[in-house]
Amino acid sequence: MGLFKVFIFIEFMFFIPLIVFGSSPWPMFCHDLQHTGRSPYNGPTGPVLKWSYAAGNYVESSPSIGSDGTIYVGSSDHKLYAINPDGSLKWSYTTGSTVFSSPAIGEDSTIYVGSMDGKLYAINYDGSLKWSRGTGSGIQSSPAIGSDSTIYVASSGFSVYALNPNGTVKWSYPTGASVYSSPALGSDGTIYIGSDDSKIYAINPDGSLKWSYQTGYLVMSSPSIGSSGTVYIGSMDKKLYALNPGGTIKWSYATGDWVVCSPTIASNGTIYVGSDDKKLYALNSNGTLKWSFVTGHFVRASPAIGLNGTIYVGSTDNKLYAIDSTGALKWSYTTGGSIYSPPTISSDGTLYFGSTDNKLYALNSNAGVETNNNKCLILNTQLKASPNPFIENTFISSSEIRTNLRITIYNISGKLVETRSMTRNSIRGISIGEKLKPGIYFVKANDSKLIKIIKMREIQ
Repeated sequence: MGLFKVFIFIEFMFFIPLIVFGSSPWPMFCHDLQHTGRSPYNGPTGPVLKWSYAAGNYVESSPSIGSDGTIYVGSSDHKLYAINPDGSLKWSYTTGSTVFSSPAIGEDSTIYVGSMDGKLYAINYDGSLKWSRGTGSGIQSSPAIGSDSTIYVASSGFSVYALNPNGTVKWSYPTGASVYSSPALGSDGTIYIGSDDSKIYAINPDGSLKWSYQTGYLVMSSPSIGSSGTVYIGSMDKKLYALNPGGTIKWSYATGDWVVCSPTIASNGTIYVGSDDKKLYALNSNGTLKWSFVTGHFVRASPAIGLNGTIYVGSTDNKLYAIDSTGALKWSYTTGGSIYSPPTISSDGTLYFGSTDNKLYALNSNAGVETNNNKCLILNTQLKASPNPFIENTFISSSEIRTNLRITIYNISGKLVETRSMTRNSIRGISIGEKLKPGIYFVKANDSKLIKIIKMREIQ
């Protein structure tokens, strides 16, 4: 065996309370089971293109992001793509038809995605097929994974499905028409979803009906759930509805056209939703208008909300907009096609979204990262790592050690492999890497809450 050294940094992540080590920064449609669309990270401060990846056809699926930074997204070329954080292709998996569905990532890194060929696919981390389950009709709905690993998804064949982790059917619930909406889950496990029979359904975890609410037209929007349990969902009757957990109407807000967009919810309770009247609306939790922002065409892509309150939303005018919490435009980025793909935010602040110009875009203008001549990635934080091409070890150091730091190193499975201490006297830093096998490792400093992902390789 040869010696080992660090040769590349893949990404860095700041963690906040309730975000556990190794978790995905954006594991499913609209970020979480309640479809809040809220990220624990800030998005880009300006419209700087990091890279774009060309698929074989439209990219209308919303990207999901794995714990290692891999981006998963579907395309109308029938494929699910796994893209590395640097924009290179990791792998692709070909289904039988268009992939509008946004992937959901399980705790074991299995990727679940629907296809218009009528199947839900479970894809292993390496891109191989784990299983597929036919529903008899196209799946545009994006799956959600419950706390017990049950997978919930809907089909245009008039049914909502609950599947066991092995792909067998746990139960199915028939609606009165096609279902393109994606399920959201309440804190009690209730499944909420819209249907083209103009109804909003609340289904118990055992598959029985809890209640349904009749709107004035088709419901293609997906629900989002507020902290109080209020269910927000749009309808093509031009309204956004707020329903109490028991199924009674709390309020509705009339826009100027269809509401196909799925609403998202800021941490202060503000609801953001787009309409085919070309506007993004910000509504107070009591249903009154806070502000509206005019785009150049339909707003059908669900907004993403950064930690600092910035709203990122696409329009069919080919633009991605960044809007501050007061409704003022911060910046916009123009693509070559319409944007139906809801954007997602990674832990390093990169914003990912697709366009009908067949591309997946990565925007990131965040400052504080630079590379020196020794290929050492230096971050604008307390913690840094210094690989040197002339020595075999890697040094973790900090320029601002106020107290002792506990450095922990985990392998790709999240298993603790080494614990070290850094004191104020550790001027050069602490050395790691002597006993690590080739692979990906996570280095965490408990004081700064910074995690750096490093890859070790064998020196020939």
